[in-house]
Amino acid sequence: ETRQSSSKWLNQSINYEYFSKIICEKFEDNYNKLSDNHAIIQLGPPCKLSNITRLVPGIYLLEKNNEYFNQLTTLLDNLGRLYMEGVSFDLGNLYPAVEYPVSRSTPMISPLVKWDHSDDWYVPSYRTQKMIKAGERNINISLKEEELEYIAGHVVDGRNLFPATGYLWLVWETVSMLRGETFFEVPIVLENVRFHRATNLSKDGSLDFMVIVQKVSGKFNLVKVGPAIVTGTTYVPQDVNSEMIELNEKREPEVFTLTVSDIYKELRLRGYQYKGLFRSLTKFNLDESCAKIAWHNNWVAFMDNMLQMKILYEETRGLFVPTAIERLTVDPKRHLQICNQLPSDDKEVLTCYYKELDLIKSGAIEIRGMQANAIARRKNLSEPVLEKYIFIPFHESDEVYNLEEIVRIMVQLVLENEEEISIKVVEFAAHPIQLLAPIIAQVLSDLPLIQPDITVLSNSLNPQLTDLPQESLLRRKKLPANKSALIGVGSDLLKAERAEILQNCLNSLKDGGYIISIEDVGAEFAMDDIVTVASYACNNKCIMLLKKASLRDVENDAVIKYDSNDFTWIRKAQELISSAENRRIVFFSEKQKHSGLLGFANCLKRENDGKKTRFVLIMDDNAEKFSIANPFYANQLSKDLVINVYKNGRWGTYRHLLIDANNMTKAKLVYINITTRGDLSSLTWFSGKFTNSEIAEHSQIAYTEYVSLNFRDIMLATNKLAPEVISKGRLGQECVIGFEFSGYLENGKRVMGFMKSRGLASKVLLNSDLYWEVPDDMSLEEAATVPVVYNTVIYAFFLNGNLRKGDTVLIHSGTGGVGQAAINLALYTGCRVFTTVGTKEKREFIRETYPQIPDEDIGNSRDTSFERMIMERTNGRGVDVVLNSLAEDKLFASVRCLAKGGRFLEIGKFDFSNNSQLGMEMFRKGASFHGIMLDNIYEAPYETRLRLSNQTDEYLKMGVLKPLPRTVFNRNQVEQAFRYMAGGKHIGKVMINMRDPVPQKIGRFEALYDAKARFHCKDDMTYILAGGLGGFGIELADWLVLRGCRKLVISSRRGISEGYQILRINIWKSYGAIVEISTEDITTDEGVKNLLKHAIRLGPVAGIFNLAVVLSDALFEKQTEESFKISAGPKAIATTLLDKYSRQLCPNLENFVIFSSVSCGRGNIGQTNYGQSNSVME
Repeated sequence: ETRQSSSKWLNQSINYEYFSKIICEKFEDNYNKLSDNHAIIQLGPPCKLSNITRLVPGIYLLEKNNEYFNQLTTLLDNLGRLYMEGVSFDLGNLYPAVEYPVSRSTPMISPLVKWDHSDDWYVPSYRTQKMIKAGERNINISLKEEELEYIAGHVVDGRNLFPATGYLWLVWETVSMLRGETFFEVPIVLENVRFHRATNLSKDGSLDFMVIVQKVSGKFNLVKVGPAIVTGTTYVPQDVNSEMIELNEKREPEVFTLTVSDIYKELRLRGYQYKGLFRSLTKFNLDESCAKIAWHNNWVAFMDNMLQMKILYEETRGLFVPTAIERLTVDPKRHLQICNQLPSDDKEVLTCYYKELDLIKSGAIEIRGMQANAIARRKNLSEPVLEKYIFIPFHESDEVYNLEEIVRIMVQLVLENEEEISIKVVEFAAHPIQLLAPIIAQVLSDLPLIQPDITVLSNSLNPQLTDLPQESLLRRKKLPANKSALIGVGSDLLKAERAEILQNCLNSLKDGGYIISIEDVGAEFAMDDIVTVASYACNNKCIMLLKKASLRDVENDAVIKYDSNDFTWIRKAQELISSAENRRIVFFSEKQKHSGLLGFANCLKRENDGKKTRFVLIMDDNAEKFSIANPFYANQLSKDLVINVYKNGRWGTYRHLLIDANNMTKAKLVYINITTRGDLSSLTWFSGKFTNSEIAEHSQIAYTEYVSLNFRDIMLATNKLAPEVISKGRLGQECVIGFEFSGYLENGKRVMGFMKSRGLASKVLLNSDLYWEVPDDMSLEEAATVPVVYNTVIYAFFLNGNLRKGDTVLIHSGTGGVGQAAINLALYTGCRVFTTVGTKEKREFIRETYPQIPDEDIGNSRDTSFERMIMERTNGRGVDVVLNSLAEDKLFASVRCLAKGGRFLEIGKFDFSNNSQLGMEMFRKGASFHGIMLDNIYEAPYETRLRLSNQTDEYLKMGVLKPLPRTVFNRNQVEQAFRYMAGGKHIGKVMINMRDPVPQKIGRFEALYDAKARFHCKDDMTYILAGGLGGFGIELADWLVLRGCRKLVISSRRGISEGYQILRINIWKSYGAIVEISTEDITTDEGVKNLLKHAIRLGPVAGIFNLAVVLSDALFEKQTEESFKISAGPKAIATTLLDKYSRQLCPNLENFVIFSSVSCGRGNIGQTNYGQSNSVME
C-alpha cells in the first residue's frame, strides 16, 4: 500500500537533463573563478572530492585513516583548518553555555594539553643559518646520536666506513637547508660524483665534515681534513620527472632465488660485514636483475643497499668500494608515496638493474653509472696453525724431538689433564741457561681461549728475557708460597744442591701441578709426592715432566668396555657417571681397528662429571688383555693420566705437533706469487701445472731463461693494485705477476714475448701473435728487455699516434724502460725529441746515451717547468706528440704542450683511475687523446694484434729495437729485485735469471726447481664431494674449481635446496666445469657404489672429499644409542664405505681427504657422539 508523504516533504519531478549535468562536476573550473581568501566547505560524505582537491593547491581534507574516525572529528578538524586559514568564528557556540563557578567535579583542561615530541624540527641558529646561506655547513657525525647509530652497521673489511650514500645525503640535506626546506621535500640531482677516499669512523664514532656548495654552478665539495673526500655537481630540478629515464618497467619475478641470508653470506665472503639497516637487501633474482629492498624510512641505508645490488653482479670475491656515480636522481615525495602504498608488514620496494644502461632504479630513486674499484683486503694478522696429530710415547731415550717440540708435547699433556683456561707458569732461572718460558708462551698462543700468565724469576740478566712481554717478568729470589701455579719450570731441580729451589717450585704449585725440568741424562730421585709423567732426550740432556701427586690406587675403579660399533655400553656409562660415588670410571678399547675412543674422551672429560673418567686405548695387537687387576695396566693408571694409549709396545698419547709449512718440493713448472699482499718478503716460488684446456688454448710452451719485472708487477706485489684490475674473472686472479720473458721453444728456437699474467715462471704458455724469434745478434738477456717496452711504444706511436718523420715528440721519464724505447724509435723515425728526467744522474745518462738530444731539450719530470722549456724551444708552437706517464698537474701541463693537431698518448694509469677531467680547449686545437693500455691488447681484434706483431717483427729484423740497460738478479733474489725496482733508482729494466743458480736439468731445456708444493686438480678427472652443498662444502668445491677441477660430483642428502647453491653451481659451470648432484645414501654399501659409478662415467676418479655431517648435540647424560648412530652415519660409516669401495672401483685415486673437527682432537662440550665419529675417521 502506498503511503502518502507528510507535509514535511516536498515532491518534485526532475528530468534526465538535470542528472546528466551533475554527473561530471567541474570543480576545478569553478574553483578557478573564485577570488582569494575564500573557504570551500564540502557537504556530504567525507573525502568525496579528495582525488580532485589533491590537484588544487590550498585545499585540505581529512582522510579516514584510523578506527577513531567519526563525523564529529571531521567537523572539528575542518573547523580547525579553516581557523588556520584565517576564518574567525566562536567555537564555543557549538557547546552548551558554561555557568560559573563550575562544579568541583569538573576536570581540569591543562593536563590534556601536552607538547608533541613525536617529530623533530630543525631550528637553525643565526650562526648556522649565516653559514648555510654562504654555502658552507659544518657537520658532526656521532654514533652516539640515536638517529645516526645505524651507521655503525656499515662495516667493510673489518672497518666501520662512512657510507658513500651518506656523503650524498649530507649534500642533499645542505642544499635543502639553503632553500629553507626539509630534504625529503626537495627533489635532487647529483652528477659526476667522485669519491676520492674513504673515511673510517673512529672508536668514539665521531666525524667532522664541511659541505661546501657553490650556489651558481652547483659544484660541491665535502671535506674532512685536507683534500676533498667527495666532489660533484648538484641541482634541484624544476620537473624531476623529466630527469628520470623512461624505462620499460620490469615485472616482479615470481621467484627470488637468493634470500637475505644467501645475499649477505656472499657479501661477507667478499669482505662486507654489514649489520642492521645495511642488510635490507632481502631478495634477489640474478637472472631477472631484480631485487627487493626493505624500506625503513632511512635514505642512506636504502641507497647503499641499491649499490650492494650492483656489487653482487661482479663475479669476484674481491672487495670493491664506490669511486664514482655518474648521476643520482631522487624524487622524495613520489618515493615516499610508493613506500606508503606498500603493506605495513611488507614494505619491500622492487629494485631493478638495467645492465645496458648501467642504471639501478628503486621506487623514485635512480642511480646511474656507479663505478667501483677493487681494493686490497687487510692483512690477516693471525696466521693459521698447521699441525699433525701423531702418537707420542711418554718416554723417549733417543733424541727424536727438538726442544720446541718437547715443550709443546709436555704443555699439551698438562692441558689434557687439567681443564683450565688461565694457565699460570713460573720459571726459576737461577743462572743463564736455555729459558723455556718464551717457548711455552708461543705454545699457549697457538691454543684457542687459553690465557697465559708467565713469570720468570732470575737473579741475573738473561738475554732471552727480552723475548717475553715486560708484564711477565718478576725478578725475585723467593716466590710467595701461594700455590697458584699450574706449571713450574727449571733446570737441575733434582740435584741435591738445588733442593731449596725445588721446594720453592713445589710451594708455588697447586695440588696436582706439574714441573718441567731440564736434567742430566740418567738423573734419579726418590720422592713420594712426585710422579714422573714423561721424559725426552734432547741435546745430551733429559727433559722431564713431573707431577706433584702420589700414585693412586686403582682397585675400586669402575670399568667400561668402549665399542665404536655397538653402543649398548652408553646406558651403563651414564649411570656410573651420574652416580654420587666419587670413584674413577675407566673406559677401555682393545682389538678394535678403528676406535673412536680418543674423540669421545676429549669431549667427555670437558663435561661436568667428566673429571672422574679415565681412558685406555690399546692399539697393539700383541698387548695383554685389559684388566684393571693386571699390574701392567694398573701401574699406568696409578699415574692418574686422563688418556693412556698403548701402541707399538709403548705407553704414550696423541699430540699436535707443528707441520713445517716451508717444506719444498721439486717441480718442472714453478712460478712466483705473493702470499701476503703488500709484504714483499712473502714472495714465494710455487709448484704449478698447466691443465689440458690451457694447453689447448695456446700455441706453444716456452722455457724461460730471463723474466723481466715491470711496474705493474711492483704495484701488485706492494698491494697498490688489486688483481681484479688486471683480470676480471677469478680464474685469472690467482697469480697475475710477471708477463715478459725470453727463452726457448721445445724445438730449440730462441724466442721472446709477453703474456697476460703468470709470466714469472719456469715455463709459460704463448699466444701465436705475441712472441717473436730472437735475432742472432741479440742474447736472451738482451731480448728480455725488448717485448713490453717496445710493443707499448709501437702501439702508441704507430697504431694510435701516427708518428711521422719530422714530428716533435715529448717523452716523459726518458730513462725508464718505455722512455728509452720511445726515444730509440722516435730518433730512428727522424723526429725531434724532448724528454724529462727526475735526477741529475738520469740527466747525465740521457746525455751520454743519446747525444742527439741537446741538454736544453731535457726537462724536469718532478714539476711543470718542462712546459716553459717546450714553448721556448718550439717558439710557442708546442709538440706534435706527447708520450705521457706523469699525473695530475704535470698531466695538464703536458696537454698544454700540444701543438695544433697534436696527439696525446697517455700510458699512465693514475689519472685514468681517478677519472681526471680534461678541458675542451685541447680539442679546439684539433688534438686527439689516446689511452695506451698494452694490457687491453689481449681483448683487441685479431687484426690489431696482427698489426702490432708484424710491426715489431719488422723492426726486429731491421735491428731497430735496441736492448735496454738492465740489472739482473738470480732466481733466489726475487725479493731483492722487487725492492730494488720499487725504490725507483733503476735505469732500464730489472730482470730475473731463471737459470741462476743452475737447476737440476732433466732434458734439453726442462729442469727441476725447488718450490713450495701447491695443490692442482686434473681437468680430465673427476672429484667427489660428500656433503658438498653445505657452507664449507660449497667453498671447498669453489676452491677445487679454481684449482683446475672441471668434473665435479657433489653428494648431498637433500640435493639442491637453496638459491645460493644454484648461484655457485652456475658460476662453476661458467668456468667450464661439469657439476652433477647425487642424492645417494652414502651410509649404505649400495649408495656408495652408485655414487662412485656415477662419478666414473664422467672420468676416472682422482679425489674423494668427505665433508658430510649430521649433528645431534647434547650432554653425554642426554645422549642415546640412536644419537650416536646418527652422528656416525655420514662420518664413520660413510668414510669406511668410501674407503672400501674406492679401493675396488677407483684405481687412479690420488686424494682421499676427510674433514674432521676440533671436537675430536681438542674436545667440545656436548659433542661426545660427534667427537667419536670423527675419531673413527681419523
